[in-house]
Amino acid sequence: MVEVKKYYKGSVDFISGEGVILNEFIGEIATRQINIIDGDYYASSSLLDKNDKVGFLLYDGKKSDLDLSDAEEISNEEFETFWQTSTSSLQGKKKIKYLSGDAAEPLKKSTVIAHIVNNKGKWGKGFVLSLSNKYPLAKEYYLNSFKGNNIP
Repeated sequence: MVEVKKYYKGSVDFISGEGVILNEFIGEIATRQINIIDGDYYASSSLLDKNDKVGFLLYDGKKSDLDLSDAEEISNEEFETFWQTSTSSLQGKKKIKYLSGDAAEPLKKSTVIAHIVNNKGKWGKGFVLSLSNKYPLAKEYYLNSFKGNNIP
């Protein structure tokens, strides 16, 4: 059985005031939601997303548990127009940026350094060179932990 997508738009009271909410449901499950308050758009397709003005950004319950009597059923096209508006400001923020420099020193406080390691007891030439310069004992400790075929 193929679940039908339905779209709804209605008024809602958020944590910090009244706003507009748009939901996409597949069957009983909310799959995407757009929350609009004070002209700001907050879109989500994750149950984990939360905002101080709105609260959780995606409904975590069954559609049949909601009172949708005051909500307006809208078209897919109308929902997608709001979705595009709400996510367009995020497009530049979500891109991966490739930078060069000392990998052991973040450029600013909010920088996350992501690196994948294989934990095979070898000391490579990429990211670990920055670690070797900043933390010389790290290399020695790492290599010693693999002596005698031990795996830490």
